[in-house]
Amino acid sequence: MEGINERYVTAETLCEHVETLTPQWLKRNGSCFNRTRVEWTDKEGQRHDGGSWLYPLHEIIRMVQDGRIKELVVK
Repeated sequence: MEGINERYVTAETLCEHVETLTPQWLKRNGSCFNRTRVEWTDKEGQRHDGGSWLYPLHEIIRMVQDGRIKELVVK
């Protein structure tokens, strides 16, 4: 399911699917995952940071399944 079928979700949705992850834990340690920040460019060409992160749901579920979740390193 990873790759082209990957689904990027908010921290809240990720926590619903992987219940051992909490919003507080993700706030402190979310850099362990291959997350991406929500950003956009407005009509005037200015870049904006939405402050939110999106997490790759299928990749993280696969990490739980194959044990890679135990090897996380905080960046």
